Amino acid sequence: MVAKDFEMAYPDVLGALTDGLRTDLEHLQCALGVFPRQAFINQPLELVLLLQNMIDQPLQVKVTLQLPMQDRRGMLLVLEGPGPVIEQPMGPGEVGVLRMPIIAYPPSQPGVNIPARVTINSRSGRSGRPVRPRGGAARPGYLSMSPLKLQALREVTFNTIYKPVLPDTLTTFFDLAPTRLSPALYSLTARYETIWSPQDLINEREQLENKRQLAAELAGAMTTTAVYWPFYYRTEEVFARRGIRLAPGEIKAITKLMAYTIGEASLYERDQEMHQSRWFRALCAAVIANETVAADQEPGEIAANSLYEAVLADAVALGLEIVRSYLGDSVMPAENPQVYAERVAAWVTGADGESLRYLYLPLVMAGIALTPLVGSSIENPWIMVRELAETVEARKLTAGEADLQVLNWAEQLLRQTNNVLRRLGYLRPQ
Repeated sequence: MVAKDFEMAYPDVLGALTDGLRTDLEHLQCALGVFPRQAFINQPLELVLLLQNMIDQPLQVKVTLQLPMQDRRGMLLVLEGPGPVIEQPMGPGEVGVLRMPIIAYPPSQPGVNIPARVTINSRSGRSGRPVRPRGGAARPGYLSMSPLKLQALREVTFNTIYKPVLPDTLTTFFDLAPTRLSPALYSLTARYETIWSPQDLINEREQLENKRQLAAELAGAMTTTAVYWPFYYRTEEVFARRGIRLAPGEIKAITKLMAYTIGEASLYERDQEMHQSRWFRALCAAVIANETVAADQEPGEIAANSLYEAVLADAVALGLEIVRSYLGDSVMPAENPQVYAERVAAWVTGADGESLRYLYLPLVMAGIALTPLVGSSIENPWIMVRELAETVEARKLTAGEADLQVLNWAEQLLRQTNNVLRRLGYLRPQ
């Protein structure tokens, strides 16, 4: 039997296949890609749409395909695909892939970055309860799809663009090469396949108890020293992919918070039981998915590669409480803290949001508060404090009124941290 104090949430299957890239719609998360990225005239390619039902109710999904009739130069494009409207039912919590073949016929000309769009609408017969956090959850340990098909999905280029001016519409791009193949008959029928269903969660739970001890042993090896630099470089990569260039001090602050979350938090913080955390659930899923993961990767690599989104979600919730303990209730967001934490975690992985506010409250600010406690053996804590002081001052030059308030709070925490470091006797580097 699975221990009563441990429940596995529905896994983030989509994020595991796209490395965290996603677009949030009302009841769905989705990602649009194309394979192959470049095709010939008279050769089909596929638009690949991943769909992840976020509620515990069935959905009726309608996908409308929009193909251009001209390229960027105004030249005629003759593109054919499945019917313009595809309707697909999805079960509660289901994850699936919709493949839509398209083909370019003469007189279409070679070109690059040709757009293909899909508009996605979904409806449910009744209001549903969320079954996954929008910011990411554990990776799946069991999937309905064969390993070969999963590997093919991982080779798809997911380069979705979503613009609020085109509601519920995703855009991806493909190229047409100069070569023209001989005409042939191809099926252009859309195909849907289930990747994951709640039944797979039952299969995972049956495997869980035997793997839980190994996961706990792995968790014990994920010390600050082991995870610090893997988290640092992954954080830099994740935010760069969002188009946000972080300063070194900001990356270090976020890294400290994440290292503390996965390491010392269960020892020193109330309500931070390791076995109830998202990151430990993700670790169990990683062990179920790959029994040799402990032999294949170092603990820090496992944390950065397989647990990042789950650790981040836990870190955001914990970070809010840390900031509250230092600065009081007045700095807390007006909305429910749990809802705000979900918004921040979802923003990091691709959702729209208030970039500077979400970045600093709580990620960077909690990392500032933890500076004397985390990573002092890795780098002199004064270095991060100095870097952040310069970064905050520079950001204030272009900040709006709301962001300026958050940066003022960050400066307040930096002053408190300066005092603590002096009391503890840390020497400033020359």
